[in-house]
Amino acid sequence: MIFDDYRLPRDTGATDLQDSARLAGIMTVIGWPQRIPLDRYLAHYPARYVRHPQESIYDFSRDQAVCLMAGFGKLGQSIYVNADLIRGSDLLPPSVRGHIRRCQGLKANWFQDLWLKADILFNAYCVPLSESNQLICMMIIAGPSYVKLWTMSNEKWKQSIEDYWCGWRGEPELAAAMINYIEEYIK
Repeated sequence: MIFDDYRLPRDTGATDLQDSARLAGIMTVIGWPQRIPLDRYLAHYPARYVRHPQESIYDFSRDQAVCLMAGFGKLGQSIYVNADLIRGSDLLPPSVRGHIRRCQGLKANWFQDLWLKADILFNAYCVPLSESNQLICMMIIAGPSYVKLWTMSNEKWKQSIEDYWCGWRGEPELAAAMINYIEEYIK
């Protein structure tokens, strides 16, 4: 893990800072020991989220937003959670809208909860080794029963985390920390 002058993280294998907000959100959600100043991902003029305050070449995507908002939600900083500040063209499905509500300290509605369960089962049975970072953040914020559903349905959940983080990203410590956090979370 590399930290810059802003105390913001970058994957060891990354050549740019475009996934910094995603990484910072994940690290916050799993209780990484180094505190990350998430509010630095909020630009003020115009108000919007950025991938990194120094380098934000691409629009702020849904994938970035899910993880960053989870970090704000985990810290109880719901004041920074605002779907209107996402400037990308990504659609926000009901599961993500429910996630945003939870990160704001509100409750998701039944349809948003149902959609999240469908996302979990789709991941587990159709694409068990796909990237699961956003899903993990949504499940942790939603509660242990969602994480249990995923770990019981997807026998390859650990491998999916390791495949994503231990390859070119060079973050085996983060993969291990995520797996450990999930195992402790569902006890």
